[in-house]
Amino acid sequence: MVACRPKYQGNGLGTGLNAMAVRCLLGIGMKTAYLTTDDFRIPAIKSYLRAGFYPDIKDESHRERWDKIYGIIGK
Repeated sequence: MVACRPKYQGNGLGTGLNAMAVRCLLGIGMKTAYLTTDDFRIPAIKSYLRAGFYPDIKDESHRERWDKIYGIIGK
């Protein structure tokens, strides 16, 4: 949780941290990275998608959950 207080939300802090984390992982030779979050953390999910992460749908219930999330974020 990068910005818990509303006045700090929406300023790109999470996006910057995600970019830095991905650069660090690539810099040490990582080819694959996984992260987890909760369905209700929509701002975080949007940030992760912008950073290039994508859902790992292993079960039909995952597809339903992602359909709901995409409906909320307009994808």
